[in-house]
Amino acid sequence: MFEVTAGPVPAPAAEPPARVSVPLPFNRAMLRAGSLGGRPVALASPRTGSGVQLGDLEAAILLELVEHGSDGVAERLEQQLVASGRGLQKDGQPVTDEAARVQILEQARAGFVSGRLPMLVATGAVAPA
Repeated sequence: MFEVTAGPVPAPAAEPPARVSVPLPFNRAMLRAGSLGGRPVALASPRTGSGVQLGDLEAAILLELVEHGSDGVAERLEQQLVASGRGLQKDGQPVTDEAARVQILEQARAGFVSGRLPMLVATGAVAPA
């Protein structure tokens, strides 16, 4: 996959920041509106002059990291999924065990932090706090 940008994207940092913020009010509003909404979420990238697209679960992870920090993200997301009536699937089957859902969500959080988050910081959509 690739994304087209209107400007150069700086190389992401080797290590993601411990805490992050979303400085643009537009991006904060998009995260709140699209988190776990079932559709991709687009954030503005001030450094590239274009946008960055996230999945709704990625948006939910980012919103949790910004608003509450990294401790307990998977547990909070699991509660949100249950409250919204949404679920998780693995190998095409619903995951009904709470501990298994939390484990899947923790893996998603870890992958997001190590993979997508540094690029979001590099594009300016997210900033170190």
